[in-house]
Amino acid sequence: MRVFGSGGAFGYYGKFRLTNGQPATLYCTCLDRVVVLKTEKIFYIISPSDPEGFHRTLQVQK
Repeated sequence: MRVFGSGGAFGYYGKFRLTNGQPATLYCTCLDRVVVLKTEKIFYIISPSDPEGFHRTLQVQK
């Protein structure tokens, strides 16, 4: 559910609430390749151009 934001030709961004009620911030250009990042308080939903490479980079940074 969108709380505040936009969605359309240039992508999707804003504050949303997930189906379980958790708050989420969305920064996506394409909804076909989303990555969900969970922090202590909020979920971030992003769409990197290479989701697998992004995940590998995060794993190396640990």
